[in-house]
Amino acid sequence: MNLNTTQYLTPLARQDNTPITGGNVLSVTAINAWKCVFVHALSNEEEQGVHNVYIDLIDEGGHRLQPTAAIAIEYGWDGMQSNEKPPFAPLEKSSPEPLANIPLYRGQRLWVGVKDAIGSDIAQNFTSDPDGHQSFYVVFQRQSKTAVPQKPNTITVSMDVVLDIERRLTELTTAIHGLR
Repeated sequence: MNLNTTQYLTPLARQDNTPITGGNVLSVTAINAWKCVFVHALSNEEEQGVHNVYIDLIDEGGHRLQPTAAIAIEYGWDGMQSNEKPPFAPLEKSSPEPLANIPLYRGQRLWVGVKDAIGSDIAQNFTSDPDGHQSFYVVFQRQSKTAVPQKPNTITVSMDVVLDIERRLTELTTAIHGLR
């Protein structure tokens, strides 16, 4: 990998970078959350034939976090079975390398988020297709916003709950098909 993270992090060294919404990011509505503020598909020169999703985290002021065991990267892929859930990816790399990296296999459609006490956006749809060699660089920023009054008859749930419901629905669907 020949990724110059400073080139991408320097413009993000400020508060309240605009979060990416829609498309490849599922946004959380939490007051304090890790927001996806940058996604970059690496060039051939940057990726040098590898296929990973590289992740950095920046604090509220836009400064890159140091390696820590208190926070990790949660990830998975489309069609992942409950018994395939991978361990969290640690934030262990020192600058200039991204804090974490996750291998991206051919045919896989990967998603990533920050595993912490606060909520996190989910950046998704990372794939190495069509040639099997594509890498991405993703940056999440810890952001706080003022409380927004909730609309009547509205609930807010964490992404973990949504993903758990999706997983259980898949298991239930499989079980029903098995009964036929």
